[in-house]
Amino acid sequence: MRSTFRLEKSPYQVVLFLLVFALLGLAYLNRFVQDDAFISFRYADHLASGLGLVWNEGDRIEGYTNFLWTLLMAVPIRLGIDVIAFSYVAGLFLFLVSLHFAYHTAVNAFSSRAVGLLAVLLLGTNYTFSMYATGGLETQLQTALFTMLIYVLFIGIKRGDWSAMRFFQISLLASLAAMTRLDSAIFLILVGPIALFFLLRNRASGQRKAIHFTALALPFLLLVGGWFLWKLSYYGNIMPNTFYAKVGEVALEKNGIRFLGMFFLSYWLLPFPLLALIFIKRIFTNAYAAILASVVLLWLGYIVKVGGDFMEFRFLVPILPFAFLLIAWLIVNCVRWRWLQALLVIAVFAGSINHALTFDTASYRKNIETRATLSAHLTAENENWDQIGRVLGEAFPDRRDVTIAVTAAGATPYYAKLRTIDMLGLNDAWIARNGDHHSDKPGHYRITPLSYLKEQQVNLVIGHPWMEQGKQDRARFTVSELYRYRVWNLEMLPAEAKMVKIQIDANWHLYALYLIKHPEVDRVIEEKGWETFPIEQ
Repeated sequence: MRSTFRLEKSPYQVVLFLLVFALLGLAYLNRFVQDDAFISFRYADHLASGLGLVWNEGDRIEGYTNFLWTLLMAVPIRLGIDVIAFSYVAGLFLFLVSLHFAYHTAVNAFSSRAVGLLAVLLLGTNYTFSMYATGGLETQLQTALFTMLIYVLFIGIKRGDWSAMRFFQISLLASLAAMTRLDSAIFLILVGPIALFFLLRNRASGQRKAIHFTALALPFLLLVGGWFLWKLSYYGNIMPNTFYAKVGEVALEKNGIRFLGMFFLSYWLLPFPLLALIFIKRIFTNAYAAILASVVLLWLGYIVKVGGDFMEFRFLVPILPFAFLLIAWLIVNCVRWRWLQALLVIAVFAGSINHALTFDTASYRKNIETRATLSAHLTAENENWDQIGRVLGEAFPDRRDVTIAVTAAGATPYYAKLRTIDMLGLNDAWIARNGDHHSDKPGHYRITPLSYLKEQQVNLVIGHPWMEQGKQDRARFTVSELYRYRVWNLEMLPAEAKMVKIQIDANWHLYALYLIKHPEVDRVIEEKGWETFPIEQ
């Protein structure tokens, strides 16, 4: 990979440098952090403090899906560096890596710097790709590894360079991708056989082929195999707990098709599947275009199968470099008319602008949380999930025996540092497998019944935070108001259960269900003057 970093004295390199610099600035302007990132931060915090990769102390559950990213986030926490700022820097760096290898993949595979520049331009200005340069999750780490892996594979094909080092690079990058997210296997089931095909096709001696096979297989077996063995011994399972929480009884494929439809519609990309069909013969007679198209189709099929996602097209980010490489190649090499080339490029730009400006209010947006929505969970004064966690953490310092229950299982439990029941089951094995049906929203299929919260001795049930502003003239609560806590009648509650009003800042307060009495909670209620209210039928 070293050769890709040579600087060529050409206008293309100057334009590329200025373009990438501008795209980095755009990604920085689009920076944000989302609540789900704090799930990984909580595991990383526990690891850094010596508790292990656990959600609650002593409870081994794999509620994260990004092993390498979580390990990486433990580093700044251990060193006393702000983890959000660190995630920004890491994400932006990986964003640059993705753009770099996307460009050089085009140059080496298609012998065209024009395709490379256009691909980088379209990719970097795509709003989804730009915003997920940050976000606090592993998205750009997986994307960068995918892009590096396809570059190494294409270099091998282009140069006929199938040395032991080439196979080692493929195996190492594949291992890191799998350990970043297990769904990288969807990508690897295509890359692995291609690498094996060229290994077997090589005219090297039997001994040399054995060395090459060892270089291809051994790093993956050692790294991923060792990781799997550790997971089995530590968590008792290879699949993360989130897999069971996200498998619902709803029509997942229908959700997935709707998810993809919204993406193509919002970004004005509907002409490009048609363009690909028109030039399908040219695509599949060019080895590089065929591989890119196969990767994209395979990943889109995976998204349909799992029902998409509730975040603004985050699941599409890892294959966007390949999609835009293919689009750039189609525009430059397959479309003959300059006016049509220009029109298609303008359509992609305009589609990204359209998405950025209109998706928040689009009538067809269903169960998709936009960047503004995801960011507002932490920053909007009427949500303020991180401040809720800070208030609880300050009220109950070093009291891990006080238990809260939340549906927003990110910033609130991260800052509270209290024992927490994740009501949607991502971080709870029982709820993930036995919870009630909750909604058709991806990742939110199951929820705990109240009986489980009582069994787990939950003290404060927060659920989806119930925030109100200013003084409220209230004397009591009725059971009908407690639906968010899975309460349907008064007999479900312990006799001493009541509602408590927790002041979050000067203007806003949080209502929580005080379910199971705890002397420390009683002390804090009295000390801080939190109001309590009876519950009536």
